[in-house]
Amino acid sequence: MKSYAENFQSSRFAWVVGSAADYAIVHRWSATTRLDAHVERRPFRDMMKAKEWLGIPGDYEIRYPTDEKTD
Repeated sequence: MKSYAENFQSSRFAWVVGSAADYAIVHRWSATTRLDAHVERRPFRDMMKAKEWLGIPGDYEIRYPTDEKTD
């Protein structure tokens, strides 16, 4: 079985967090894993800046699944 890093080669992960405390936690974790050559991780407090870093158009709408059951 391939390792996590091999499955996500040359990937970027952006976390958009709502507080300075959460930002600090994600930033520390990102710093400790920065030597993983295949994956870049970065925390953000702003969705538009995260999209820009990921190369996603600013007007792109991320649709999240809902907990509602559809019939």
